[in-house]
Amino acid sequence: MHHFWASVVLPLALYLGVVAGAIVLILLALALIEKFSRRD
Repeated sequence: MHHFWASVVLPLALYLGVVAGAIVLILLALALIEKFSRRD
């Protein structure tokens, strides 16, 4: 069972971490775009 959890939970955790990081970067980019667009 330990090998099963290690082969399933770890990849899922890494995948979720990458997805969360991508979402954060996208939100930050959108926030910067809004700031620059408001200057105009």
